[in-house]
Amino acid sequence: MKNAVLRNVIWLGAGEMVSRLLIFGLLIAVARVLGVHGYGIFAFGFSIASLVLIVAQFGIPAIFVRDAAQDQKLERAFPAFLTLGLFSGLGALVVLAGTAFFLTGETSLRLLFLFFGGYVAVMTILEFFYAFFRAREEMRYEAVLKIFQATMIVAFGILALWLVPTPYYIALGYAGGAIISLVFMAGIFWRRVFSFRMQIDLSLWKKTLSSAWPLGIMWVFVVVYNSIDSVMLGAFGQITEVGWYNAAYRVAGAALIPAIFLGKSFLPALSKRIWSSVGSLQALWERQVEAALMIGVPASIGGTMVAPDLIRVLYTAEFEPAIFALQILIWTVALTFLVSACSSLLFVAGAQKKSLWIAGIGAVGNVLLNLWLIPAWSLYGAAFATLITYGVMLFLCGEAVRRYTPARIFTVSLGKVFVAVGGAAGIMATVLGLAPSVPLPLLILIGGGTYVLCYGAIRQTLLGHPFIA
Repeated sequence: MKNAVLRNVIWLGAGEMVSRLLIFGLLIAVARVLGVHGYGIFAFGFSIASLVLIVAQFGIPAIFVRDAAQDQKLERAFPAFLTLGLFSGLGALVVLAGTAFFLTGETSLRLLFLFFGGYVAVMTILEFFYAFFRAREEMRYEAVLKIFQATMIVAFGILALWLVPTPYYIALGYAGGAIISLVFMAGIFWRRVFSFRMQIDLSLWKKTLSSAWPLGIMWVFVVVYNSIDSVMLGAFGQITEVGWYNAAYRVAGAALIPAIFLGKSFLPALSKRIWSSVGSLQALWERQVEAALMIGVPASIGGTMVAPDLIRVLYTAEFEPAIFALQILIWTVALTFLVSACSSLLFVAGAQKKSLWIAGIGAVGNVLLNLWLIPAWSLYGAAFATLITYGVMLFLCGEAVRRYTPARIFTVSLGKVFVAVGGAAGIMATVLGLAPSVPLPLLILIGGGTYVLCYGAIRQTLLGHPFIA
């Protein structure tokens, strides 16, 4: 179990880290070249595309991972799942592109949404391939493909910035990178696994959708409270503020990369143990929570302290208003890590309807908070709305785990982990506060090194060994 989970963490960690950092670097370049307003237009379109992408996938790949991990015979039905993904992706393209043609007569915006529609369609199909390899716990294929895809997107994006620096050509670069990656993935699958063809299986689709709809709607809610702030800022006519807000949001999002691959890495192992071995399940889930705490808490504290330097180094002077937004948003990092761990356990326990209600409360609450706070405080109101939403979500998710899963959320070992994380983070904050004026990379190295050493020492004193085991 440990070797499989560790292997998955390493592969997905490498894939997510490298690919997302490549995209993060591209977005920094896009912001610097296009300026606040141009970047705001791009971010507005990408936020809407993110919402459509989640609707198109509708939780079906995750259902395949859960069920195929428990019964490998389901792999034979993969062509039917892939066909469903194809239809879903094409539907998303039609909806996104068609809506743009009805809502605006501006050619540049129509092209922006058309190209993002192509990106959404291809990414939907790719996610079904990734799900197949996740169910087999062969994450190396996904890791390699995501790095390749990010490289292609960055290459096309840089070419667009050099030749025709406009938001819609950057969107075209996203679509082109995704298409090339899909062709590459299909070739790998054909050679390494089995040849496939399109297959229509209405009974399987009906069964899958009946299982997936709570998860699908939940993820729609999740993307609503993650992306609706940018959409609402744009709807209020604050396109420049969308640029500032997304400059901060992307930095906070970079700190969330480990949360993504941690959840995916633990999911198959949790699925296999959810009812068969409660003791093993508890130990595995505690390791996921520990990883969430030991990464999320120092990221939030350290990020708050170095936020001014981060914004000034990454962006131009016109992005200065993003500093305070980042200092608010960075606290969602620790909360998101913990919400992700709780959501994974609820999912494998078959309690996705509980997660649906929680996400629905978060989405509706976030929209209402944005309606109240954005007119008064603009992008800072949107940031506070996101932070409050995640705080409420964590409380509700923790209560749901306690009630509807076999796991215990308060244990002696987790209490000791809390002490180790809090103590190490406190020492790190003190060191950063007393550190002289040094270049940002050195400051981050000092803070991170201090935290790792202190956490290891405190944990070894409390639990007998310094790291997750």
